[in-house]
Amino acid sequence: MATDPRQTPPADVKALVREVLGGKSAPGEGSGGPGGLGWMDDAEPEKAPGKSSGWARPGVKAKDPEEDELEAARHIQFRLLPDIPRLPGLTCAARFEPQHEVSGDFYDFFQFPDGRLGVVQGDVSGHGIAAGMVMAMAKQTIRLLASTGSSPGRVLIEANRWLYGAMAGKFVSCTYLTIDPAKGEMRLARAGHPPLILVNAATGAREVLAPKGIALGIRDGAAFAAGSEEVRRGLRPGDLLVQATDGILEAKDRLGEEMGVERMVEVIAQHAPAGPAAVVNRVLDAARHFQGSAKLDDDAMVVAVGIG
Repeated sequence: MATDPRQTPPADVKALVREVLGGKSAPGEGSGGPGGLGWMDDAEPEKAPGKSSGWARPGVKAKDPEEDELEAARHIQFRLLPDIPRLPGLTCAARFEPQHEVSGDFYDFFQFPDGRLGVVQGDVSGHGIAAGMVMAMAKQTIRLLASTGSSPGRVLIEANRWLYGAMAGKFVSCTYLTIDPAKGEMRLARAGHPPLILVNAATGAREVLAPKGIALGIRDGAAFAAGSEEVRRGLRPGDLLVQATDGILEAKDRLGEEMGVERMVEVIAQHAPAGPAAVVNRVLDAARHFQGSAKLDDDAMVVAVGIG
């Protein structure tokens, strides 16, 4: 996705983190230091003349405060990734590889009391701290709205109403779908995000689902709603639903050709019988192989849900 040229005003990252974590301190804040956070449990304080105390590994020179902020934000983002749900009749997998210290890509799972599963994936324009802050805001907004049990289309319409004008020039592409294993039905809405891929592991049948919809934050409520649609599909045992961000689809070979949807669909169909976990890994491997590099040029995220 092209970087939005408009600049985002500086903001207090740790204040946002405290809000997202429900009042908890960001790593390195408060009297507790890093203890109990896992990612720096073996750290110890390092004091340098003329500098405030910080947390650093033994023998390592204290980092620039801005680097510390980026590292803290990166670890916080990984801590906010959701657990993979375990539900009867569904198997889920996800893989996330950020290209920058802080990513605008996100995914989330919502389990409803009636047995349905909600799945959202999104991508904020741009990179870095600003994109990460918008990501946290968008993710929490969608989570709150999804908790009402509303349809995917209604959730995205309301999310756009809440977020429009509040993202400092950023925008968010995303998809939100709900899966009802008891009814064998999926409902999907899309906001300017790459399409959802539906492949059946037993028959090889495949479908590219791309209901119309524009990214969150670009148009106001009425215009956004008018340009949105929601689709329904019946689901069968062996069906596999796969969603990837554009870091996968826009991987380029040495001639500048993009991997694209068709190549990704072939990879999914080939590995679908091995299940969701194998598919998310193979899709990322295929993108890296296509690009001819161990590291992709953009954030990359793949989420898959298997039926049956």
